Parts: sequence; structure tokens; C-alpha cells
Amino acid sequence: MLRTYLVECVRPIIGSLMQIDQMAGDLDVVLERMAKCHGKITQAQAAKFLGWSINYFHRGFKKKAGVSFRAKRFQIKMEIARSFLTSTSMTIEQIATKLDYSERGNLERAFKHAYGVTPTQFRILHALQTTASRYHRKPTIQNID
Repeated sequence: MLRTYLVECVRPIIGSLMQIDQMAGDLDVVLERMAKCHGKITQAQAAKFLGWSINYFHRGFKKKAGVSFRAKRFQIKMEIARSFLTSTSMTIEQIATKLDYSERGNLERAFKHAYGVTPTQFRILHALQTTASRYHRKPTIQNID
């Protein structure tokens, strides 16, 4: 009787948990791929990559990531733009092209929406902060006279 209960009731739950765990791993692969291709991937392409229907992918992605595919792709693109601005000398136009924006203005609007400043303002502020941190040492016993 207990064996029947376990087979009929517990096994489907374990199977479901294993499926959720597998889904999480699959979605992590999609997030890595999205970052590698600078956000240039559609929801349909990601679903096809995993061999899932778009509806199943949409529900699973939102459940796992807590946000929609579109919102996560936007977040990743903004993080990449921020990284390019701080670690390269690429122009805003080059960054926009790399992130699949048709015009510089579209990237500027998106970036300002995400961070509250334009890419140019962000780059200037980052440069000022970096310069200031080089010249302002925290007081230590050795440098206090």
C-alpha cells in the first residue's frame, strides 16, 4: 500500500522537480548565450535553441528569471553597454551597433532609462571617479603628519 502511494503520488512530484531543475540549467545556457551575442537573440530563437515551444519557454523563463525574456535581454544589453563604456574607447555609435540598436539615439534613450544618465554622461562620470580615486588616498598612520 505504501509502495503504491509512493509510486503514484511521490514519483510525479520528484519528476516534476527534476524537470524544473533541468529547466533552470537550460535557461542558464540561454542567458550565457544571450550575453555572448550581446543580446542579439529573440525569444523565438532561444526557444528553438532549446527545442521548446515559445509559450513553454516564455512561462519557464519568467518563472525562473522573475522577469520576462525581453526585460532580461534589456538588462543584459545595458550591462554590456556599461562595460563597453568603462573598459573600451569604443564610440557610442560603435556600442549601439554592437548591441543591435539601429541608431545612437535609441541606445542613449535606453541607457538613460536604465541608469538615469546618457552614455556620454556616464563615461565622463566614470572617468572623473576613476581619476579622483587615484589621487585621494585614505588616511593611514604612515601618511598623516
